Amino acid sequence: MDIVIADDWEFKRQKSVSDQDRTRRFLQNETGLLGPTALLSGSDQDYILIFFEKTPVAHITRIMVSIDAFYKLDIGSSGKLKETKHFDSASAASLAEKINGYVVGWFMGQLAGH
Repeated sequence: MDIVIADDWEFKRQKSVSDQDRTRRFLQNETGLLGPTALLSGSDQDYILIFFEKTPVAHITRIMVSIDAFYKLDIGSSGKLKETKHFDSASAASLAEKINGYVVGWFMGQLAGH
């Protein structure tokens, strides 16, 4: 499995292509896994794409993470947002745990289904 950290432009492009493919498959009444990416919960879908292959036992092939997931906007003493962003190690650690959880959950779900 590959893990790719993408710039904002590439992540948005990949997400758009995946969303269009998922919609097309849905409109064609394809059931099961919709699209080349798994649907994630909450704001995770704004920063993480999980791609898989639809073989008899579907498996994750690639995870794409937006570089923006690792940064936070700086807030000034007045409580207003500044123009700059900074790398946030706590966000990076939390994101790594979430990704691991998605992968382990997917694997365990596949084991339970077969």
